[in-house]
Amino acid sequence: MRNGLTILGIFAVIFSCKAQQQVYPLNTYPENVPVNSYFKDLNNELTSYIGIYRANFQGKEITLLYY
Repeated sequence: MRNGLTILGIFAVIFSCKAQQQVYPLNTYPENVPVNSYFKDLNNELTSYIGIYRANFQGKEITLLYY
């Protein structure tokens, strides 16, 4: 019984451990990123997009605010 629990515990540890996912900056080209990785604003790249954006579309004014 004890051997069975030990083997079950070893399998649980082996299959539950996963490698950490890779984090890439936002300006990384998506085709160069491996599967199960994600993008994160590591270099404060989003601060250059802060502001008010205005556009006219079919006679209607659209305003986008990004903080």
